[in-house]
Amino acid sequence: LISDYVSRGVSQTAGNPSITAYGEARYNIGDTQFYAGVQPWAVKLPTSPSMELDLYTGVRQTVGQFSVDVGGIYYAYPTNKSQYWINAAGLVQNTHLNPGGTYTATTARDPSFLELYVKPSLNLTDSFNIGANVYYAPNWNHYGFDATYASLTSKYTFGETGFSVSGEYGRQYLGTTSATSIFGKFAFPSYN
Repeated sequence: LISDYVSRGVSQTAGNPSITAYGEARYNIGDTQFYAGVQPWAVKLPTSPSMELDLYTGVRQTVGQFSVDVGGIYYAYPTNKSQYWINAAGLVQNTHLNPGGTYTATTARDPSFLELYVKPSLNLTDSFNIGANVYYAPNWNHYGFDATYASLTSKYTFGETGFSVSGEYGRQYLGTTSATSIFGKFAFPSYN
């Protein structure tokens, strides 16, 4: 149970609480770990999916104090119910079908998408870790453009207590839809 599911600075629950759980299968060969997992999330999005379902797999390699995690994650939005369209006058339609005329889609009918990632990290001490993340989506939210998220991370663990404090600073780089797409030509703003 979390107070608000925020992904890259954007609430996925309209500022409300969410619940999640996950399961991960792992197989180790020396310092190499292969893994696959699933994590459902309760979400409250304008397009009304029943949940966000994350399916992921990858490999983690450790060499001394350095590790790298390489993999992919598929963000599925089952039973996505709505698609929003807008016209030049600002009139919004909520439907699965293109209302025609001068309407342009503002959301994908199915926003599910794949993201690939690489996450290196380094233990500077037994308590302090620094790292980086790069995520690449070839068709972000099914808008027809690629997107990249890059961030720097740090984590300090307080001895054997199990308590830690961590931070992340990142930037989401978004693209531009094609003028011939159902979305029309639109440049999505990148943000920190």
